[in-house]
Amino acid sequence: MRRTLLVVAVAMALAAILGFFTPSLSLAQEGRLKAGFRDMTWGQSLVQGMTRDHEENSTTVYDRATDKLSIGSAALSTIKYAFFKGRFYGVKITTKPGEADALLAVLRESWGNGTQDNPYLKKWVWWEGDTAAGYAINEFTHVGEMNIFNRKTLHEVQAADAALAAKGKKDL
Repeated sequence: MRRTLLVVAVAMALAAILGFFTPSLSLAQEGRLKAGFRDMTWGQSLVQGMTRDHEENSTTVYDRATDKLSIGSAALSTIKYAFFKGRFYGVKITTKPGEADALLAVLRESWGNGTQDNPYLKKWVWWEGDTAAGYAINEFTHVGEMNIFNRKTLHEVQAADAALAAKGKKDL
C-alpha cells in the first residue's frame, strides 16, 4: 500500500513537472486567446476607416466608426486601438453601464475563468503566448474595461515611455 502511494505521488510530481497539469487558471484555454482583436493582428498597420483619437506618450490611439459595438450580448461604449511606431499592439474595450457581467460571461466562455487575485475586486487576467488580457468591473458604475495587448510590444512601449519621462526631467 505504501509503495503504491509512493508510486502515485512520484507520478503526479513528474506529471506536474512535465506540464501535464494546467499550471494556472490564468492561462487562457489553449488556442483561444488570439494574437490581436477581431480582424486586427499584432504588428498590423492602420486599416481603412481608422481615425486618430489621441496620443499618449509613445502610443497613438485610434477608433473606427464601423466597429460593431457589442461582444455577445454585451453592449460596448468604445473600442480604442493602440499603435506604437505605426503598428497595432493593443485594444481597450469599455462596456456601457450595466453590461459588464455580460462581457465577463463571454470572456469566461471563450478563455476560461482567468485569474482573480483578490476575490473582493472584480479584476481578472488571462494570457497565452505573447497575448495578455485584463478585465475589470467598476462596482459603482457597473462598467467593464478590458485591455488586450501584445506583451512583447508593451515592454517596448514601456521602455519608450520611460525614456520620454527621463528626458522630461530637465523641464522641472
